Amino acid sequence: MDRLEGNRVGSRRELGEGQERCPADPATARSIMSVHTGIAACASLALFVAAPARAETEDGAGKAKVAQAPAQQPTGRKKPRPAAAAAAPSVQSAPAAAATVSRAWSAGPSTASPPSADGTVSPEVAKMIKFAAFDKLSMKGWITTVPPAAESIFQDPNGLRTALAEYGIGYVAYSTNTFTANMLNNAPPKPQTYQGQIPTTYSFSEVTLSYDLGRVGLTGGQLSVGAMLTGTTWEPLGPSGAKFANLYYFQSLMDDTVQLQAGVFYNAQNYLGLLVAASMATGPQALVPYELGLSRQGVPAPGANLMINLPNNFYNKAGVQRSISPDGADVEQQANPIGLGLSSPDAKALFIDEFGYKTFSSPTQGSVWVRAGGLYNTSPYFDFSAGRKTDTNWGFYAAADVQVSHISSAPYEAYQGYYVGGFYMTSDPNKNMYQNYYEGRVYGMGIIPGRPMDQTALIFGYTTLSKSALDFQAALTGIRPFGDYASVTVSNSFRLNPGVYLMLGTSYNVHPSATPRLKNSLNFMASLTTAF
Repeated sequence: MDRLEGNRVGSRRELGEGQERCPADPATARSIMSVHTGIAACASLALFVAAPARAETEDGAGKAKVAQAPAQQPTGRKKPRPAAAAAAPSVQSAPAAAATVSRAWSAGPSTASPPSADGTVSPEVAKMIKFAAFDKLSMKGWITTVPPAAESIFQDPNGLRTALAEYGIGYVAYSTNTFTANMLNNAPPKPQTYQGQIPTTYSFSEVTLSYDLGRVGLTGGQLSVGAMLTGTTWEPLGPSGAKFANLYYFQSLMDDTVQLQAGVFYNAQNYLGLLVAASMATGPQALVPYELGLSRQGVPAPGANLMINLPNNFYNKAGVQRSISPDGADVEQQANPIGLGLSSPDAKALFIDEFGYKTFSSPTQGSVWVRAGGLYNTSPYFDFSAGRKTDTNWGFYAAADVQVSHISSAPYEAYQGYYVGGFYMTSDPNKNMYQNYYEGRVYGMGIIPGRPMDQTALIFGYTTLSKSALDFQAALTGIRPFGDYASVTVSNSFRLNPGVYLMLGTSYNVHPSATPRLKNSLNFMASLTTAF
């Protein structure tokens, strides 16, 4: 489990030598998810953004030539060609590139003109084609979309992306900085047991370089390596410091029908859909996946995933990773300070499988994403009922997100509208402090007039703690912790500029700390995410 060192049921000495530590703070549990999902503010909108700008390659008439742009390839789940592609003229000088123009034209909110009959396009569309080539080189493997190059602050700074692309190299760089504070000021400053009890900050930055192995004859292959830097005013949100974020090989086969990923990475971006419409305060924020040893930002682990895209928009993704140490993130950090460690104390294999159905927004239908899966960890975890460590841990989850309305009939604005979603996860009650997590959410994309790329969310969350863990804590200390935690969160993510997102939100939390028993909190939350 991804333990929270600053807030636990008992210290290692209190619980007995070798016993697993358990966080006793659901609000902290929730924060672990929230502070690590800032990049999703970009990612959730990245599917729809293509910033119009002047093309760098023009003919004598000032029109960009289609034939000079490589065709864009999908990353992750295969996305069907948008319906707007049919609007492109059928007489083109370069059919493959013209198809790319149609996709790019219909993908982003711009006023760009469609391709002309002689195969030329406007400068805005040509820029989209150019950036589609950059995106083809971005790291692959996430179940959500990596923010595209056009949705970054510098886009192509002094031609850097263009120069790197000549050698088959792409990059993704982003930073997330969060601030949380309890506006009721009704809790003692020490010991701090939840994020925001006193003003709390967290920052996470990552840069990942990817190399197209097609340059050396391995078509569909990619090698990625990344570094990260974290910092926080409260240790449980860490670990702080610099380390490798990932080092992995990705291979696409059979036109993306089969996708393989192997190496060191964090699996929170590869399963569950934790980043659906997420900013700091949106998307599932349960601790349960991390109790079960799933790797996350700041805590990578070696593993391998195999995704198969099945007919009719179904898919199955299965993987195995080395579990995060059952004794917590601090133990993991000590054993794996640079992020590339193959082993960690008591950490064995974690198996995960997810089956789902996913469609994308179009003018005639809303997006639908339904998924369910399970995790099975072979590592020894402390058993609250037995009073000692025993092998294995498990959990199951189910989630759904459905677009229920459209605001605009324009193909490139099909994502705009209202969505409803839910998430449920349960785990072994004898091995995990947080047994069940329930979430319901209503959110909108572009629902504020004049703000087509903002996202607004209302989220209800409820967590129940394991009876075995509560009994153990009561017997150990004579004080029974709160047995549940509930929250209501309202947030809005403002797209200030390409690559700049500001999330502002408020969350009312019932039982923010299980032990000590603290008063309910009203947290103000702010998160600034930038992509470079």
